[in-house]
Amino acid sequence: VGAALDGTTNHGHRDTAARARTRTRQLIEILKTWGVLPASAALGASVASDSKSGTHFPEVTWRRASGSTERHWLRIRRPLNGREGPPMTVRFVTGICLFGKDGASAHLVDGSQRSIVSTRLSLPSPIERLSIHEHLSGYEFDTASRLSSVIGSMAERLIKPARVYVHVPVPEYVLFMLGHQRGVARGPVMKEWLEAVERRGALVAELFGSMLAREPASLLVHIGSPLTDVVMPHLHDAIASEEALSAQELVRLIAGSETPIGEAFKWWLDTRDGRDVGYYDLAHFGYVAGVVMNVLGRGLVIEVENPSEEPIFRAASRVIKRGRTLGALEWRADLMAVYPSERAARPSSDSPGHPDEADGRQPQPVLLPHEEHV
Repeated sequence: VGAALDGTTNHGHRDTAARARTRTRQLIEILKTWGVLPASAALGASVASDSKSGTHFPEVTWRRASGSTERHWLRIRRPLNGREGPPMTVRFVTGICLFGKDGASAHLVDGSQRSIVSTRLSLPSPIERLSIHEHLSGYEFDTASRLSSVIGSMAERLIKPARVYVHVPVPEYVLFMLGHQRGVARGPVMKEWLEAVERRGALVAELFGSMLAREPASLLVHIGSPLTDVVMPHLHDAIASEEALSAQELVRLIAGSETPIGEAFKWWLDTRDGRDVGYYDLAHFGYVAGVVMNVLGRGLVIEVENPSEEPIFRAASRVIKRGRTLGALEWRADLMAVYPSERAARPSSDSPGHPDEADGRQPQPVLLPHEEHV
């Protein structure tokens, strides 16, 4: 799966791949010094390249305490603070979408059928009924297995048990549907969607929890969404009573909650430079908050997610920097990210499904020449 880089290969592609290898080697050495990666961690021979984004994922291998060998193609983001010494504690943040892009679709009044989760654009016609796959797909199993393996590998040599926060975006998916419905909470569609999302959230939580439980590392796992306590009771009430709940009302609820999530929400609003906030934006904030809320305190936070989630890291970084500018000194944990690309091809119907994700095309591994010749 891949092609050799030779004299006919685009030199720009080769140069950026080589730079990605150099940067990854430097970060591997830092992580080894901190005890987050074993001493055996080293670059492999290939680099996975995403043809759409141009992002490169150098191959990294290491030997686990059990003697087995891990092999991943990783993109590693540097620590936000540029820390020098090893962290006292390490927290991992990960997550998974609830449906592949074909896992939930809407049959519209105009007779067309659209995926609910593959676009954030407004649907051209009202939703008449839903078609939802009840069973988990290969995307969910692959993601939970791959990310759990990376987290377990990175945590098994830590002195203190690592905390793992698994973001399961149930409130975010309800907000997303409200965006499709233009805020209309009445009728069978919203009730059916709420029930389906909560069922799927429970399945995904059980799947991810069981995968992490198989890891030999001592992990303290929390699964949920930072919006659950603040938003979900109001969404339940609105859908049960078939009353409208505007995005502006939700903005006031979150901002006025007098909680850390409310504080982070105000920083997020500041980064938007006065732009209007809709249901889709609130759903996006939920993903960002899953990272930001873990920066409260000290230590090192490592986001381990699918590569398509990198915009979350960038948005979270902006929010954290804004908070620190405003004097929020207790939010002092460092933040970095590790993105393992998909190891095996899978049907495009199992590709990730949420508004900000790519179209499911897989990064293609390519073999680099020996380093001294690059």
